[in-house]
Amino acid sequence: MLIAAANAARARPWAVEPAVATSFCRAATSAATSRSTRNALRERLRDARFGSRHDGLWVRPGDHRAEVEAMVAELPAAPTEDQLTVFVGARLSEQEGPRIVRDAFGLDELAAAYRRFAEEWEPVAQRLRDAASGRRGRGAASVVDENEALRLRTSIMREWRELRHADPMLPQELLGSGFPFERALSVCAAIYDSTGAAAEAAFRRILAPHAPELTSSTSHHTFAAYAGEGSAHTR
Repeated sequence: MLIAAANAARARPWAVEPAVATSFCRAATSAATSRSTRNALRERLRDARFGSRHDGLWVRPGDHRAEVEAMVAELPAAPTEDQLTVFVGARLSEQEGPRIVRDAFGLDELAAAYRRFAEEWEPVAQRLRDAASGRRGRGAASVVDENEALRLRTSIMREWRELRHADPMLPQELLGSGFPFERALSVCAAIYDSTGAAAEAAFRRILAPHAPELTSSTSHHTFAAYAGEGSAHTR
């Protein structure tokens, strides 16, 4: 359910046509656009999960003209019509499409980052499983206490959010087989969810001397609850 909910988020906005071609929105700026305007627009496009094919050409699956128009409206000095062109419906060939997408969105680097994340945190997830089941082999010498639970939960979510910010959330069809997103998501969810109650207890204890009236309203979230909400919304 967790993986299905995450992949549903990738599938929602894209209008992908696998095995034929993919429809893209492209924003192209000319050399005449001022450097400050180009830099400002570049940052906004990157934050909006556009990929850079080469300097001045940005692509993203789907129709995002309204989103780009809103970005342009916020610029201190908006580019003129001959300096910025937004068009929808560009087609990528079956042969060249995967390579272009991989390069434009840095998918090789992103995949490597997801793998490093999984490799770093999988031993911790295993230790937590061993502690929960009462097994104490090598690497599971002690049960995780509340303070460590809070530290682990905070650390893994900080790293996860950095990864998710860098992820353009392309459709699964464009990622190819073996992309390690699901592996990283599984280990993140395992650690984050299993440390929730203990981390909440630690946070309540820290909060109590400073704002005791707020401790009763403290709670924690889980990936599992989010996935359940997502499946309920799609039914």
